[in-house]
Amino acid sequence: MGIHTETDIPSDLIPFIMSCNVALDDLIVQRARAQHSLALVSDELLEKNEEIASNRDQIEQLLFNILPNSIVARVLNQEHVIADTIDSTDILFADISGFTTLSAEMGGSKTVSFLNDVFTQFDAIIHTNTLKKVKTIGDSYMATTRLEANEKKVHIDELVRSSEQMIHVFANICQTFNITSQLRVGINTGPVIAGVIGQSVYSYDLWGNTVNVASRLEKMGRGNAIHISEHSYQQCSPLMQHRFNAQGAVSIKGKGQMTTYLYPIEMAS
Repeated sequence: MGIHTETDIPSDLIPFIMSCNVALDDLIVQRARAQHSLALVSDELLEKNEEIASNRDQIEQLLFNILPNSIVARVLNQEHVIADTIDSTDILFADISGFTTLSAEMGGSKTVSFLNDVFTQFDAIIHTNTLKKVKTIGDSYMATTRLEANEKKVHIDELVRSSEQMIHVFANICQTFNITSQLRVGINTGPVIAGVIGQSVYSYDLWGNTVNVASRLEKMGRGNAIHISEHSYQQCSPLMQHRFNAQGAVSIKGKGQMTTYLYPIEMAS
């Protein structure tokens, strides 16, 4: 069978064939354009996916900075109510004596600089001693020996030693800023409820009578001293107990009479 030439094609079909060739050329051009557009969209989608992945990593890192690791996973899994009971932990509150007057005398900028230095040093102490920071509230600093129900509690002696270090570091910072103040510390031991509050701004916090008593022990304590409850005292090692002096029965708001113990920290002259 031979090859057909243009002269073999009926003349009335030639216009149709030419229009088909034009249509085919047009389809080829459109296909090329579509492939180019698809490539651009694919590149853009890839960039968007990379951006989303990067943003997710940043969000997760921010969450890890403010929440315990195991809690971050529960937040990302959209667990709506995160609340756990911790059967026993030790709560520390540290507060700056006379802070309201101090801040008025120092002014805004110096006050923020002062608090930043104080809390940065406290963070380092807590981290070094494998304790857990809970939060800061104004001039008050809160930490614990156990922040999650599934983790092992650090011995309370570490919390007391950290308190000593915090008091000494605070005194040094006061000298640097040429101000006069002291640090009060209160510690209590017992069960707490731990959980996450907030939807757009997350906060992991501890609640319960144990927390309330620790706060009140701090407020009723003395500057440059560690004020602890009977329960906390019993958890301390014998060597650590010798550092504390019994205060007898002390009236604690909401609890009535409680036996407490005080450890005055010797300061360098």
